[in-house]
This record gives sequence, structure tokens and C-alpha cells, in this order.
Amino acid sequence: MQYRKWLGQIADAVSHVPAIPDQINKIEERLKQHSDAISAAGASNDENEEIRMKFAEKVFAASQATEGDKAKRDDRSYGVQNSIKAATWIAALGAIFYGAVATYQACQMRIATEAATKSADIAACALRQSQKQFGDTLEQMKVQSVAQNNSASSAAAAVTQGEEFFDLQNRPWLVFTPGDIHTDPVSQQVLFEADVKNIGVTPAPSAWRRIHYEIGQSAPERLRFTSSDSITSQLYSSQQSQGITGVIPRSSVSIYGPSASICGWVVYRDVFKGTHLHLTEFGAVVTAGILELSEPQRSEGLNHPLHIVFHWEPISGLSCYDENCRDYKERVADVEDFVKTGKTPKN
Repeated sequence: MQYRKWLGQIADAVSHVPAIPDQINKIEERLKQHSDAISAAGASNDENEEIRMKFAEKVFAASQATEGDKAKRDDRSYGVQNSIKAATWIAALGAIFYGAVATYQACQMRIATEAATKSADIAACALRQSQKQFGDTLEQMKVQSVAQNNSASSAAAAVTQGEEFFDLQNRPWLVFTPGDIHTDPVSQQVLFEADVKNIGVTPAPSAWRRIHYEIGQSAPERLRFTSSDSITSQLYSSQQSQGITGVIPRSSVSIYGPSASICGWVVYRDVFKGTHLHLTEFGAVVTAGILELSEPQRSEGLNHPLHIVFHWEPISGLSCYDENCRDYKERVADVEDFVKTGKTPKN
């Protein structure tokens, strides 16, 4: 089978032998064309080679220029990198230094804060102590102030009392002093005496008095005056007295009870500056009583075992002095008006 295949191929090849010359011519033409093409290609390659050489030269020159520029750029880049490295190291060193300083400052601040905290605690404690001491001192001051005020009040009261006591001791005192009462053996009239006396240790340089005398068997309940009871002015030295006398007619003598009354007032000034006017009001009655005698009287007296005795009896509602008198302002006003105008008040 294999031989048959070979023989078939040989026979087929032999059948194509007449066409071999034509094929050879075609091959030659093709070889010629190929040779021309190779020649043209060679020429073209030479041109191309020349172009490639020029291009290569330009490229090399550009490459050389580029390499120079690259070297320069590399140098610049290296310098920049060195500068950046130096700046980086400087920044790093600065950061380290700043960090160290900040750390040191933080430590110092912490120490200072702790010290300040301790100081604040100590100050707060001291403030509390100071507040407590201040409160205690304030309380003590209040107590002392109250004590001082009390002492001042007591001292002022003592001064006032001292002044009052001094005035009481040294001022003039004009008082009504009852005197002797006796019966005239001839007329059988009752005669009485009284006076207004300065019992103080200093004089009364100015004094005004008004006295009313009345016969009757009743005691007045208040001071009463008539137009004939004028105001008289006089000076009273220490222990000096100004007398008052009166007569009770025999027909008006009562053997029992009041027979006459006498009342009045005296306004006077002392010798001290700034003191007010003083006032004394008084009232008394002459009253009688029967006294039984164990022995007869002598012939010149009443020839009777019974004897009528007269005595003074004060009227308590009319006796007062200074502001204790209810009409003190009225009496002082009467005197002041009398000094200015000379007019005697109605009552």
C-alpha cells in the first residue's frame, strides 16, 4: 500500500514535468524582481540608515542634554533633599527642644500648681480661721459695744444724776414756812406769821411771788387770787426769808376747825446758766382746837380751864414744786408776761 502511494505521487510528478520550464522562467523573474526589490531595499536601507544615524545623533545629543539636565536636576534635587533633611533635622531638634522645654514647663507648672493648691488650701484654712476669729472678735466687739453703751449710758445717767444732785444740793429752795400763831390778849384777835424762805445754799437773784389770804372756815381746793393780789418781785439770799403776816378778827375765830387760809406761789431763778425757772406752790390753813388745862391760867390769860390752841395745817393738794406742779407752764408764762408787760394775770 505504501509503494502504491509512492508510485502515485511519482506519476503525478512526471505529469507535471512539461510545465517545469515555465515554472523556472517564473522563478527567474521572481528572483529578478526579488533582486531588484533587494537593491531598492538596500538603497532605501542606506537612506534609512543615514536618517537613522542622524536621528540617532540627535537623539544622542538630546540624550546627552537630557542626561546633563538630569544631572543638574539630580544635583538640585540632592541639594533640595539635603536642605529638606537639614530642615527636617532642625525641625526635629526644635521639636525635641520644644518638647523638652514644654515638658520642663509642664513639670514646673505641675509643681507650681501643687504649690498653689497647697497655698490655696493653707489660705482657705487661714481664711476660715480668720473668719472664725473675726466672728469671735465681732461678737466680743458687740458684747464690748453693748457693755460700753451700757457704761456710756450709765456714765451719762451718772453725769445727769450728778448734775441733778449738784443742782439739788446747790440750787436755791424757796419754801413756805409757817410761823407763830398767838392771840392778842386785849383784842382777842388771832395774829399769825409765816414766811417764804430760801433754805438753799445759793441765792435766788430774781423771784416773783403772789399770795392770797382769806378768812373762812373752809380750805381752798385750788389756788385762787383776786385783783388785789399783786405780783411782787424780790431777791432771796441764802437762808433769807420774806415774812407774811395776817390777822383773824375775833368774830371769825372758830374754836374748832379752820379760821383762815393762805395760799400762793413763787417763781424764781437760780444763779446757774442754762437752768429753767423754778416754782413753789403752797397752801395752809390756820385751824383751832380746844385744850383742857390741868391748872387755871394766870390772871393775864384766859381765865378758863379750857384753852383754844391754834396751829397750821398744810393743804396737801396745793403744795408742790417745779415740774411736779400741774400748772407749772402756766405760772412761768404768767411771770414772763408780767416781766414784759407789768400786767398781773387774773388768776
